[in-house]
Amino acid sequence: MSIIDNAKEIASLVKKLGDIDLYRKIIDLEGEIIELTKEKRQLDEKLADITRSKAIIDELRFDAPFYTNADNTELYCARCIEVDRRAIHVVKQGELEMRRRVYLCPQCKSKFADVRSN
Repeated sequence: MSIIDNAKEIASLVKKLGDIDLYRKIIDLEGEIIELTKEKRQLDEKLADITRSKAIIDELRFDAPFYTNADNTELYCARCIEVDRRAIHVVKQGELEMRRRVYLCPQCKSKFADVRSN
């Protein structure tokens, strides 16, 4: 039985006893429990995202101006990795800058000209 189920059961018993003030306090407590449960779930999801991102970042290497995987097939935003610790793929743009392909980070909007040797 979950904590929410326990609170509901206690509220039901108190309601039967007729103590309205105690019943209201238990209902308020139930609402707080639901809110805390929701916050915990959100924090668990955030922790899972951070853990996944860290696992990816640990496998990357810096190849200016990007971070790349071992075989250079995936490019990641250096700013997002170094500042936010988030592994965000950059997206190839149609434009060229000094005959270099330009990439855009969809998260932080940083633009990178690919200055790596071909």
